[in-house]
Amino acid sequence: MIAETKKVCAVVVAYQPDPASFANLLQAVLPQVGGLVVVNNGAAGTIVQPEILEALPYAVLDMGHNAGVAAAQNRGIVWARRHGYSFVIMLDQDSEPAPGMVEKLLNAWMTLDRNGVPVAAVGPRLVDRRDGKASSFVTFTGLGIKESRCVSGRYVPADFLVSSGMLAPVAVYEKVGMLDEGLFIDNVDMDWCFRARRQKLLLHGVCDAVMWHRIGNRVRRLHFFGYSWTIYQHDNPLRQYYIMRNRILLYRRDYTPFPWIVQDVLRAVVKTLIALVFFAQRRMNFRMMLLGMMDGFRGRSGEYSLLRRNNG
Repeated sequence: MIAETKKVCAVVVAYQPDPASFANLLQAVLPQVGGLVVVNNGAAGTIVQPEILEALPYAVLDMGHNAGVAAAQNRGIVWARRHGYSFVIMLDQDSEPAPGMVEKLLNAWMTLDRNGVPVAAVGPRLVDRRDGKASSFVTFTGLGIKESRCVSGRYVPADFLVSSGMLAPVAVYEKVGMLDEGLFIDNVDMDWCFRARRQKLLLHGVCDAVMWHRIGNRVRRLHFFGYSWTIYQHDNPLRQYYIMRNRILLYRRDYTPFPWIVQDVLRAVVKTLIALVFFAQRRMNFRMMLLGMMDGFRGRSGEYSLLRRNNG
């Protein structure tokens, strides 16, 4: 099956990456794919040394500015399609695939497809390097979320996959549609997964495929009456705007699963309280959350600075 990975193109989205970490990511993924495109969402300039990539067909595409995650991913998909790749795997700069991850994902997709499963995409288990915590694959049931227990060798049904590490056929983007550039950042992957599920296409997590991934800027452990929680912090107030706005935009879309909306409303309340109590820049965080909420209810999307310029 190793030869089949030559059909896979990695799409790596970068925004002012740490050079050493970014080089590690590229060196980890290069042996696993047939081609690679780096989409630079920062200022035009050298973000990777060409000698790292010289063994593979590759491109470095400069967006010229931060055009958002969705726009960068879409441009990478178009490049992969034009160059004849059958699959794309999305990666962001905070991720690093474990050895053999792409092959395991591709094996899973092909096995499911051979068995007649209408699968849109597969994804790996995400493990945070800082605390070793592995994410779960989830499905939406009733008014809540069910976490699936991962067992070696299993492919676990999921209603949502994180975009970084997600492997999908190029052709599926023609059926489901491209990523929603209006969301700019945050919930872009969730929106796409919801659209795929509406079309009766399935998503699966692959328990044996592992990717190291970092969530948020910092980790804080909270202890209360013998219980403890891991808090992944996004201290950037602008990020709080997009998180709040985009979740409300998704609430308004007819393909968004109602069970997800119910649990996410509760999640939003808790996360807002946490941000206002534990994050830095509390006043600015609250202001940006409020603006995001208002723009979400107004149905506004796109880049924050352009919205402010056009709408005052």
